[in-house]
Amino acid sequence: MLKRLLLGFICSAGISSAVMAGDITSTGKSDKDVYTYYSNVKTLVNDLAMRAKTQLLSSCALTTNGTITKTGSSVGLALVNGSLVSIPASTNMPSLGSTALATATGYNVYLYTVNSGGTFTTTAGTQAAGTNTITLPNIPDSEAMVGFLLLYNGSNTSFLPGTHTLTAGSITATHYNTLGMVDFVPGSGSTNTLSLTGL
Repeated sequence: MLKRLLLGFICSAGISSAVMAGDITSTGKSDKDVYTYYSNVKTLVNDLAMRAKTQLLSSCALTTNGTITKTGSSVGLALVNGSLVSIPASTNMPSLGSTALATATGYNVYLYTVNSGGTFTTTAGTQAAGTNTITLPNIPDSEAMVGFLLLYNGSNTSFLPGTHTLTAGSITATHYNTLGMVDFVPGSGSTNTLSLTGL
């Protein structure tokens, strides 16, 4: 039902009346253009449908636990591909990986997700000198976004995940909890970027 509603709305809003009436030639577009448009719309609708049935239903109240992140004191709940998944309280997220965060004005994002089996994944973005230039990680297919960590290194020493604590001097670790349908916009050069040019 969601797919049909979204497809009907996007198609009626994004395609000219000539194309809707079957007159493709008057638009200067080819059959291939129309096929490409519909293929892109189909991909977008499928992604939206997946996000609708794969999302966090209650906040996990992420917090710092030494060198890693953990869930809060209450049990969380996620919907993953249409199935309910319980997220235990006080559960450690996987490590932040092994890539050092650059010295002075280094920013990065670490994404936390959960699959239908209750297994957590941590995915790092690509660090940058500002929050607006971080290359954000993609949310893995069929995994719900639990939240993310925004890390800032304002020191003159590289931050080493797994070695330095998230409360170390000059390190600012901010947790963000997400609810509902959430998706990161893929970073520059991502193969998931869609081109939806109206006809």
